[in-house]
Amino acid sequence: MAKTERAPRLVWVYPDGGREPIGKRRFEVEWQELTASAKKRHKLPDYDHDRDRDEVSVVRHFDTKEAARAFARKTVDAYKTVYGSATVEEQVLEVSDLRDGVGEWAEVGEVEYVD
Repeated sequence: MAKTERAPRLVWVYPDGGREPIGKRRFEVEWQELTASAKKRHKLPDYDHDRDRDEVSVVRHFDTKEAARAFARKTVDAYKTVYGSATVEEQVLEVSDLRDGVGEWAEVGEVEYVD
């Protein structure tokens, strides 16, 4: 008799929404950009940068580390980041209790800085 392969268990992904298999891996690229109002003011002589008011964190996700690195490099090279750098971090979908059927992304490994 042929062995049947079991389909991966899908869980609801919190807070993103949608269903994904437990153990799925992804790579997150994160960087900070100026807000629209800060972009209008940042070249003025009296501009005083306020991290809380003038920055927004931007995040994109990729299936491979190579794609994430390439996107991070392109973003940094295009001068889109506040600090001239971006981070790439691997994440895995984990579930703390299978009975609730809800998973969350957890960081694994070291953060890689692209600058």
